[in-house]
Amino acid sequence: TQLGAGTSGYFLKTQGAGANPVWAVPTDTSGALVRVGGGIATGQNLSSISFDPFTTTYSDYLVTWGINMTADGSQVRLRTRDASGDNTSSNYAYGWNGVNQGGTNTDIVGASTDHIQLSGGTTSNDAYFSVTGSWYFYSPANASRITTFNGFTLENDDGYGIAARSGGGNYQIAEAVVGFTFYGSTQNIEQYNIQVYGLKDS
Repeated sequence: TQLGAGTSGYFLKTQGAGANPVWAVPTDTSGALVRVGGGIATGQNLSSISFDPFTTTYSDYLVTWGINMTADGSQVRLRTRDASGDNTSSNYAYGWNGVNQGGTNTDIVGASTDHIQLSGGTTSNDAYFSVTGSWYFYSPANASRITTFNGFTLENDDGYGIAARSGGGNYQIAEAVVGFTFYGSTQNIEQYNIQVYGLKDS
């Protein structure tokens, strides 16, 4: 039996002994990443940049990001968001274990703060991002759980070139978190590349 040309994206599926193969729709997407939000911009002068991509469609999310500031010396910070906007209460905790290119410890820690600090004082060289990172957010849209995250960052620092850090943190209020805001401690955001992906469970 000659099998006709299949539809684009289908795969050839066997049906066991004595049965002819057929074209079938792929159904196994377990573990797949699905882009749900984000953006890219240059030449900006933004006090903050916010995205609200978190819903109950996915339990967990991956966020990749790169941010450059308008001038040297600013920390990059983050807050979570609920349906009313940024969460500014002092209910964040975080810990980043880091080292610079010379082997010096560059840890950043905080408790009962109104933000997550992601970097020390950064550069604003347009040839590279001030800070890049990749994080996993766990159950942000689940109203009965606190939002936790972990991952790593790479900072281009004023004093010693680079600082690489890994760690995590949380927002210690059980509520539905819909997104996040990046902002600088003393300078505005000049350029960014922020991408958000939902993690499919099945």
